[in-house]
Amino acid sequence: MIKIIKVQLIRLKYFILQIKLNFIGIIKYRNIELRDDEVQKAYIFLAADYGNIGDLAIVYAQKEYIKSIIKNCEIVEIPLAMTRAYIRKLKKIIKPNDIVTIVGGGNMTDRYDSIEEARRMVVKNFKNNTIISFPQTIEFTDSIFGQEAFKRTKKIYSKNSNLILLAREKMSYDIMQQAFPMNKVYLIPDIVMSLKDKVNIDTVRTDKIGVCLRDDKEKNLDLNILELISKSYSKNSYEIMSTYIDGDEFVYEYREKYFFDMLKKIREKSVVITDRLHAMIFCYITNTPCVVFDNDNHKISQSYNKWLKDCNYIKLLTAEQGKDICDYVENMKRSKINDVDLSRKYLKLDHILRSFNKY
Repeated sequence: MIKIIKVQLIRLKYFILQIKLNFIGIIKYRNIELRDDEVQKAYIFLAADYGNIGDLAIVYAQKEYIKSIIKNCEIVEIPLAMTRAYIRKLKKIIKPNDIVTIVGGGNMTDRYDSIEEARRMVVKNFKNNTIISFPQTIEFTDSIFGQEAFKRTKKIYSKNSNLILLAREKMSYDIMQQAFPMNKVYLIPDIVMSLKDKVNIDTVRTDKIGVCLRDDKEKNLDLNILELISKSYSKNSYEIMSTYIDGDEFVYEYREKYFFDMLKKIREKSVVITDRLHAMIFCYITNTPCVVFDNDNHKISQSYNKWLKDCNYIKLLTAEQGKDICDYVENMKRSKINDVDLSRKYLKLDHILRSFNKY
């Protein structure tokens, strides 16, 4: 009986969430315009309109990747908060040769269910166009809410045979293959890794250490890394960094500037210590030595072990190894760059996107 009540409450939550998404779309963005012309378009749904620089980087990388493959195509970013408003208008004018994409990341989960609900809305409303969900981590919890959320996602995804799912690490790939037998699933690195050798960050490397650690619900590291660093290094020897911009300070029009400013900060450091996936990836694309710890799900360790374990300037540590963090930092400072080329890992995505060049 208790479980039935909880399930009903969960469904009520989704009903309220739908109303909220509709309200934002209708009221806040009621005057949006979409051009109805013959130019082929690629839509990027759920584009980050908030201060997570990792998510901003994903949108930028996704946009650049699509542009590099589909020639003469207009890229249209659709901010997360505008999902419902754009769906209503776009359904009236979308052409068969237009491509619908959904941002990659780590929000195919009940942790960020408002984002997953927006993704479900896109999948549900565009069944006649190919939809590509860019490389994602999938992770639904074992709670009643997580089980119901996963059930809802499976039901909606399975009804759209034109949905292509990209997983950014092996565990997500295995989960997606089992959960979504009606959809094509491919294993592709996080799209931000595709920016390797494609961004020019002109700055001088210093001897300063960067410390970029989580303080949110994905935090898993109990060890006080900052305390260990402060005991061995002067305050001028390290910089506390963040890949998140507070809501009051975030300006949507500056979204790409925030990303490139962060790349510059990363590139200036001799070593970066982090438990954030995209801080690790930023180190990869800027050739910056990095010591990384896992967060509370599989996305960092799985991404590292699948794509970056042979990259000698990036090192994944356990919490136990973290007790010797200063030794690892000094060793990483002396490491020579032995790089990993992931360009061929995107060939399947290239093939999918190139099919749209025929239009």
